[in-house]
Amino acid sequence: MIETMQDLQRVRRRLWHAGGHLNEFELYDMGAGGQGGRLAAVLCQQGDFACYHTGGGLFLRESPHAYLQAELDFLTGGGVQLYSAVGSTNDVARQLLLAGAANGTAVLADTQTAGRGQRGRAFSSPGGSGIYLTVLLRAVTDRFSPTWLTPASAVLASQALEPFLTRELHIKWVNDLFLDGAKVSGILTEAVPGENGRILGFLIGIGVNFATEPALLPSVAGSLRDVLRVGSGRVEAAAALIRAFREALPKAAADGSFLQEYRRRSLLLGSEVKVVSPSGESYLAVAEAIDDDCALVVRTASGRRRLTTGEVSIRPVGESWRQCSDPAEK
Repeated sequence: MIETMQDLQRVRRRLWHAGGHLNEFELYDMGAGGQGGRLAAVLCQQGDFACYHTGGGLFLRESPHAYLQAELDFLTGGGVQLYSAVGSTNDVARQLLLAGAANGTAVLADTQTAGRGQRGRAFSSPGGSGIYLTVLLRAVTDRFSPTWLTPASAVLASQALEPFLTRELHIKWVNDLFLDGAKVSGILTEAVPGENGRILGFLIGIGVNFATEPALLPSVAGSLRDVLRVGSGRVEAAAALIRAFREALPKAAADGSFLQEYRRRSLLLGSEVKVVSPSGESYLAVAEAIDDDCALVVRTASGRRRLTTGEVSIRPVGESWRQCSDPAEK
């Protein structure tokens, strides 16, 4: 970590040779990926943002949340395809996978013009502040469970993001990250079959409202902007997500080591919820458990049900049980 005056003078000299001078600075250790400490500074002459990584050198960004390919390569070890704009990072990653891209290749975009979530719903993707990322996974173990892939991704994403936050994230079954009752991130995992129908790999897509102005988001969405630690930038957070999906996800989705944490972070367990089935029927229930296959077990007025799909939301205050039908009455 950069701790001494000698370290600071060295960085000042490097900033000076880069054409700026150090005006304001914070010394801190984000602990992001074991790369050591760093120094963040504002360059008052150009208004740039300087980030110094121990062992990686000095990177000058246009803003704290600007992406730099060289910095991403340093923080992730490479293999990141960076775009200013795409339709959907999952769509780009699918084409790369089919074209033979290496396991762990990541697609990262400043903005998406056709971002989507579960069931094809649009995902708002403002530029300059959100994280829009897909990591493709080819290599999986024999015990890899596709049903665990999405919930394991949610746990690992929460853990990767929290070093940059002052608050803890919760998970709404099955794939959304929440803060203060608002969705701040969504995950979309997709299998990619080959010509013979064999699964070639999986796409792990995530969108995060990282430093996004709330006014740019739908009313039901939230942002991490107000709970970011000093100096937190998109590039470090995106790199942390990439490393988590590349390095930890295949194992977690094979051995179920994420399950306890997935239950602990659940936004639903113990709460009254509204369930909407794929057929469109809705009913109220109490979320009681998440089983080892990550199905949600709910108790209705007529008994328990095990959900593997469907929409679930916290029961609105004041909504009675009789306002939604019990599925047993059909």
